Amino acid sequence: MQEKSRKNSRKTYFSLDDISDSEAKGILIRLLKEKFKLTEEEIRELVKKEEEILVPISIFKNKLSTLEIIVKYLKENYNFRFQKIADLLNRNYRTIYSAYRRALRKNIPIVISESKINVPLSIFKDRKFSALESIVKFLKEEFQLRYSEIALMLNLDQRTIWTVYKRCKKKI
Repeated sequence: MQEKSRKNSRKTYFSLDDISDSEAKGILIRLLKEKFKLTEEEIRELVKKEEEILVPISIFKNKLSTLEIIVKYLKENYNFRFQKIADLLNRNYRTIYSAYRRALRKNIPIVISESKINVPLSIFKDRKFSALESIVKFLKEEFQLRYSEIALMLNLDQRTIWTVYKRCKKKI
């Protein structure tokens, strides 16, 4: 009984792009216009794609791998399913599931504290770069941080950051 009520209370987000049939889109738009007295522009604004998910830089300051941290953060704080996380990160479902299981086995909690810098989840979509390479590249190029500053944020050695960034530049 409880499981059924939980399913019904779950919020569903969609965009107009999710509806493939143009006739169905027209019906949906017409119903929303009539029922809520909205313009087509207002309807499109309401059902636009989800906003960019930002990850606080402070979560990366522990002994988990970058991918394990991201997956664990999204699973435990946003309650996303593994398939949703895989889609957001442009990774295979099994990779995400394995990363989460490894993170759980290590039994290290993610500590979230106030951060001046938030990392957009979309930077991890480019499969050309690993998760660590993506975050180092983002911090170096967007904020012009020194290797030592990035190393402090990620709890890594600055020589590791230097190596990772040089590897990124070679891939570009």
